[in-house]
Amino acid sequence: MSKRTITSPSSDVVDQVQEHINQLQLQNSGVRETRYSATAKAIQEIQNVSRGANNANYKDQNSGFNSYNKKGKGPFLPDGRTICRRFNIGDCYRKDCKLAHHCAICYAKNHNASQHSTSFQFRQANSVSTQQPSQPEFNMHGSKKEGTTGGEELRARLYSSVQKYKACGWSEGTKRTYRIQLNCFQTFCELLDLALVPFSADNVCLYIAYLVDVKSFKYCTIVNYLNIIKHLHKANGLEEPISGNWQIQKVLNGVRRSIGDAQKGAELMTPRLLLIIKANLDLNSQNDICIWSACLMGFYGLLRPGNFYILEKYVEHRDIQICDVHYHRNGYVIELQWTKTVQFRERKLNIVLPSIVGHPLCPASAIKELLPFHFKRGAKEDAPLLCNLSYQMFITRINSILISNDVKQHITGHSFRRGGATWCLRIGMSDSMIKDIGMWKSDAYLRYTEVDLSRKFDIVQSFGASLPPR
Repeated sequence: MSKRTITSPSSDVVDQVQEHINQLQLQNSGVRETRYSATAKAIQEIQNVSRGANNANYKDQNSGFNSYNKKGKGPFLPDGRTICRRFNIGDCYRKDCKLAHHCAICYAKNHNASQHSTSFQFRQANSVSTQQPSQPEFNMHGSKKEGTTGGEELRARLYSSVQKYKACGWSEGTKRTYRIQLNCFQTFCELLDLALVPFSADNVCLYIAYLVDVKSFKYCTIVNYLNIIKHLHKANGLEEPISGNWQIQKVLNGVRRSIGDAQKGAELMTPRLLLIIKANLDLNSQNDICIWSACLMGFYGLLRPGNFYILEKYVEHRDIQICDVHYHRNGYVIELQWTKTVQFRERKLNIVLPSIVGHPLCPASAIKELLPFHFKRGAKEDAPLLCNLSYQMFITRINSILISNDVKQHITGHSFRRGGATWCLRIGMSDSMIKDIGMWKSDAYLRYTEVDLSRKFDIVQSFGASLPPR
């Protein structure tokens, strides 16, 4: 099999996997697709419109394209020709339209597309791209559109929906992870002139050695990076070569024995560090009160980093909004609609922020001071509670404060979750309650807690004192 490469590493992982599926289907059928002809490029661009019709980031929502020249004119197809701007709204049926040859629907209506190579085509499972037969076509209201090929518009809409739902099959965090893994795997295959699929067990062993010797990854990272090989094979209807393979497991065990499997957790956030951070923040500043509120929300709520700062851009139902904050006689309750363990909004989780009157680490006081900033600027209820606080902004500010106070710990987003869980354990909170507050479904919370040596000495000393003298 000839080597296949992915031409758009920055595009969505789902589309990349689908592209490999289509390439394999074409090759297995013995049909070569002329991918780089002007016609094929035009068809591919039209299909891409179907996949991304709802993307608000496109500059021209009428055309669905985002390819403009330096003068702002466009949009253009890959060969430089402009495309009909009325394509996506579905009413480009003018017979005198000079751009009709770029619009499949308009072309089919007015230019007898069945006789030309630019007619709309679709890929189907286990088949190659074929030109659809002409049949009567009906619009969304059931009225027939005279002269159009049957079923093409409906098929286009359904195909667009399939791509949209397929893209939503993984969370954004999972997509980013698999995209990184895919780029690494693709680089390896290019270096050794190997096809991405099918991938033999011997080649998997070579890839493991590459991740150790060249990339210097830890053992747990290596195991995770093998996941993309499994997904590529499953997406192509092939049996993945890793699970249950004796040879691969022996190599992995050897790597684990050679480089070890130690996993160092994030540095713990402690009450002492929180007090240092507060002393260096200006709580009359909106940015600083957002940072301080995020610190206490993460510490008291044992929150994952993605729950109290904006990942890349604000996303409704995922990021905490002003309307998610509810007053309680004992403090505030924040409703989380999305977490790592609640992906489909099947239920809401409550974060309790108690009112500790007079205490410098009172989380309810921080929220109470934050809300007036929103009211003064007339923010809506669906606005983000922490004002688009990004991870980079948050972590950079926290660590700069600690460094200026000669604190050597390097804080990360997980430091608040680990620190809060460890403090709960230190005050004697039950494991079940820690698990409930931190929203853990499994016993993974045990990796977040850490018992310090002084606590261990106290316990062992009590053990020794209870022994009989004789």
